[in-house]
Amino acid sequence: MRRELLRSALLANAGFSTVTGLTALTLGGRLEEAFGPPAWSLRALGAGLLIFAAVVAREAGAPRRPWTRQIIAADLAWVVAAVAIVTIAPGWVTGTGRAALGAVTVVVGLLAVAQWRGLDR
Repeated sequence: MRRELLRSALLANAGFSTVTGLTALTLGGRLEEAFGPPAWSLRALGAGLLIFAAVVAREAGAPRRPWTRQIIAADLAWVVAAVAIVTIAPGWVTGTGRAALGAVTVVVGLLAVAQWRGLDR
């Protein structure tokens, strides 16, 4: 049961990362105006998310504890970074950007929890 939860959570993470990455990569210019960060940084983020999504999708096929822990750590790092950005440099992101970042961060946090719960203990 936990193994199925882990695989489902990893697949959901890969899918969400793919959609988010493709959006940032292809719409970076449009998102710059709405969200605040420069288009190049959004496109770089998108490319990184696509690589991350590929790693997570591969891991979903045959989860290994050390790799899954690394994925969970990366998800938690996203949460910490998002909170830091909004707290330390709130002017760097528009109100719309903060809302989008908040929504993405909630999803990432929930995926991290699901992945953690899915680990065999």
